Amino acid sequence: MRVGRYTGLVSLLVLWAGGLRAEDGWREKVRRYRYCYIDSVYWWSSDRSTRVVVRLKDRRPYTAHLFQNPSRLCIDIERAVLHPPKQTWEIGDGLVRRVRAAQFSPEKARVVLDLAEVRGYNIFRLSNPDRIVVDLFPKLPKPSPEGPSLVQQLGAKVKRIVLDPGHGGKDPGAIGLWGISEKDLVLDICRRAQKLLQRWGYEVFLTRTQDVFVPLEARTAFANQKHADLFVSVHLNFSRNRRTSGIETYYLSFASDREAQELAAFENAMASNLIGDIEEVLKGILKNTKIKESKVLASVVQERLVAKCRRKNRGVRTAPFVVLIGANMPAVLVEASFLSNPQEARLLKEAWFRRRVAEALADGVERYANRLAVR
Repeated sequence: MRVGRYTGLVSLLVLWAGGLRAEDGWREKVRRYRYCYIDSVYWWSSDRSTRVVVRLKDRRPYTAHLFQNPSRLCIDIERAVLHPPKQTWEIGDGLVRRVRAAQFSPEKARVVLDLAEVRGYNIFRLSNPDRIVVDLFPKLPKPSPEGPSLVQQLGAKVKRIVLDPGHGGKDPGAIGLWGISEKDLVLDICRRAQKLLQRWGYEVFLTRTQDVFVPLEARTAFANQKHADLFVSVHLNFSRNRRTSGIETYYLSFASDREAQELAAFENAMASNLIGDIEEVLKGILKNTKIKESKVLASVVQERLVAKCRRKNRGVRTAPFVVLIGANMPAVLVEASFLSNPQEARLLKEAWFRRRVAEALADGVERYANRLAVR
């Protein structure tokens, strides 16, 4: 009996020591050999797309392949480990059944998205923190044999709007004279515009209602989840030249000039420092984006902002803003004056001017909606 008990104790110690070695193995790879590991998976679902985000604890190369029978998207991440070595996240939204992650080999982790039938997907990488973002699109429904519905014949109308106050929380955005911050001013402008549009009968949501940090990819996903008809991201500009002033409105595409590229780098700072990576991603994304409608929305909003606020017209421009990527509706980003310009910073500090900016935004949205209804 004594021998058996000692033998059992030795077995337990061996198992425990083996467990420690397994536990230490993945930590050693991360600490000594600079492997990354998969931290978490989260997602947003809407009728027109599902966005899945795989969050990593370091930046590593990856490859993605779409397979059929059964339909699945496999993402292989180099020099990556999992702990525990197998994990599953159930989604079941009709497009993505589940996400599975496993240690595919000692040097590679594999994330598998088990899918229903999909029309296609976009995948891109963001930083700070490092993550892989996947947008998946369902197959288009077959046209009805009776022909287009009455709603389709009349055309879409704008009913639901998402306003996005830029930055927030740990990300203050631009800082102007007297210590005023972009994140506070744009939240005030969006709240005012929301009240106006609600008074006119629109359903309006804000991506944030207080001073909190919201990741860029979560803002677009929020608009998709709300089935928004329009998405307007509101920001304030900054330039090293304090004399630079005026208003500009952007829609998603490649940077139209060096200034637009620098601005996109600043606005994307919480997502990625590599503007070239994002422009490469856009080559496969723009075909799924409402570019023409976004350009019209940008033009109408820009015209109303310049007319009402009486600031310099810097025009409608294009840039690869992460916050606009993946939007299922016309989407624009507004830079409503420069916080770096002393005169405009002084104006933005005043409630009456922020009210005027909000009125111009609301008026631009209303005019676009009326134009769409007539068209």
